[in-house]
Amino acid sequence: MNWRTRCDSRYVVYGDVITQATAVSATFDGNPADLDYAAGLLAVIDANKTTGVSHVSTFHVDEKGDLTPDGVATIDGVATNGVVVISREDAFGHRGR
Repeated sequence: MNWRTRCDSRYVVYGDVITQATAVSATFDGNPADLDYAAGLLAVIDANKTTGVSHVSTFHVDEKGDLTPDGVATIDGVATNGVVVISREDAFGHRGR
């Protein structure tokens, strides 16, 4: 995440080599503050001091790491600074069969 440019990039790691795969994989209305990932779902929270709101953006992550927008929720205020994704298995304390 890059809070100055309000975007997210994708990198790939091969051993000890890190390469930028996608310069901009997602853009945000505000400055990204936090992200979390679980079970193919990425959630990013951003805050925009100009508009006075925060957003939670969700993305589906495919097997190559590409992002597809899934949804956006707007939250009044810019004090929101944390997000967590809990998979169904984690929420109920057991793994699927």
